[in-house]
Amino acid sequence: MVQVTIEQIEEQPKADVASKPRKRRWPRLLLGMFVVLFVVLVGIAAMLPQILSTTAMKQQIADELMRDFDGTLEIDQANLAWWKPAQVSGLTVRDKQGGALAKIASAEVSTPLWKLLWSGPESLELKIKGPELYYEVSAYGETNWEKVFGASGSGSWKWPELKHGSNPINLKIVDGKVTVFDRVTNRKVEVDNIQIQLQKSAKLLSGLLTSETILTTENKTPQPAGKVSANFQLAMANNQVTAGDVQGQI
Repeated sequence: MVQVTIEQIEEQPKADVASKPRKRRWPRLLLGMFVVLFVVLVGIAAMLPQILSTTAMKQQIADELMRDFDGTLEIDQANLAWWKPAQVSGLTVRDKQGGALAKIASAEVSTPLWKLLWSGPESLELKIKGPELYYEVSAYGETNWEKVFGASGSGSWKWPELKHGSNPINLKIVDGKVTVFDRVTNRKVEVDNIQIQLQKSAKLLSGLLTSETILTTENKTPQPAGKVSANFQLAMANNQVTAGDVQGQI
């Protein structure tokens, strides 16, 4: 006859528990960390337009754009979101002395930001309101644009090439103004009320331009110099104009 003591009965379950293998918790831990990381990344992506619209980020972007030039760029407001058209207003390019070279009241892209990243064959529409360009020639023959953009080492300012992707571009400029001031002759030419409608594809550049011209002579008397209108169609190849037709009147 076998006798079982109370101590043996109490110790038997403990031995059974100790003999069972422990469940591994690291897969659940890794899964939880992955879910948290995914949620954080989605949140950052969703808030990215708002982050770029902050004052600090706007200034950082402006400084980066003007890094190679001897001037500054000011961005007053940026209204960015994934699901609506992007708009930037109050853009000003200045030289080191604070003189304005160019101003843009507002620029708006009709396409939402998410479509700009995953765009199809549809056209891109850009509307620029109130652009102003100020071009001044000093008594030594140097222009204010050369002082700013000539500092990059190129020696002189060069207009950028009209590079183009696969989507057509529709550009509309409203209430533009260009001022040219020659300090040698003390004359100023103002081209005001500039309206431009431009359509550009990889093979064609066409549009319509209208404006009014005012001439200011040495006696500081502004005189209307006439109206300008032009209709043009230019053939493009490798981002360069190869042929075209321009019709206009003054």
